[in-house]
Amino acid sequence: MEQTPMSHPPFQQALTEAELDRLTGFLDAIGSPAMNIEMLDGYFAALICGPEMVPPSEYLPQILGENFSFESNAQANDMMGLIMRHWNTIASVLLHTLEEPDVYLPVLLEDGDGITYGNDWALGFMRGVQARPGSWRDLIDSDEHSGPMLPIMLLAYENDP
Repeated sequence: MEQTPMSHPPFQQALTEAELDRLTGFLDAIGSPAMNIEMLDGYFAALICGPEMVPPSEYLPQILGENFSFESNAQANDMMGLIMRHWNTIASVLLHTLEEPDVYLPVLLEDGDGITYGNDWALGFMRGVQARPGSWRDLIDSDEHSGPMLPIMLLAYENDP
């Protein structure tokens, strides 16, 4: 489907490689305190699978920085469209993993040697957990259900002194 300036892909459509690169470049251009694409992916995963909903008005400043403002309405529409489509893709994949043998593959950045570590993804996930720590407490403290959280927490804090 060819796109005109006035048309937009459906919000369920996964980002193309070019769109993912545009979103990555946008986040990188903001710099700190904005999240990079890997951290955003982990953050969204936590918010989506978390026990309590977190509204966009609360999580967007965490992604872009408290004082961030878009340069134009066109930039806001473009980037928010990409951000929300990425959210929807993660939500759809995570939902399908409950219904069929599907796998969620996070967005992981490579270092200069082409190696992925996942630390930023895990840090993003833990930032999502911290958005509602009380809601996550029962899972994290449960001997029976905390297993999946342990590798994420270890990876998130691997480089902390």
